[in-house]
Amino acid sequence: MTGRAYFFTWFGLLFLTLLSFGLSYAPLGVLEMPAALFIALLKGLLVAMVFMQLALQRFTYRFILLLGVLFMLLLVVLTALDVLTRGAQIYT
Repeated sequence: MTGRAYFFTWFGLLFLTLLSFGLSYAPLGVLEMPAALFIALLKGLLVAMVFMQLALQRFTYRFILLLGVLFMLLLVVLTALDVLTRGAQIYT
């Protein structure tokens, strides 16, 4: 990786951090958590691709990274569906 790639990665991470900070004050309602998770996913992909140099590796390593991201997305979706489909519960 070149110094230019590291600079643009740093700039991208800084931008995403500021975006995340700014969105934390915005009244997004139910989109607040998905927006935060999407920004965190982008930041994680940037770090993995550049600093862990997965962008230079063979297809197998990138496939494993993609598979991990897909399983994480599946976990988030299934957890959200579980919470959203529960009936009103009153605890006494």
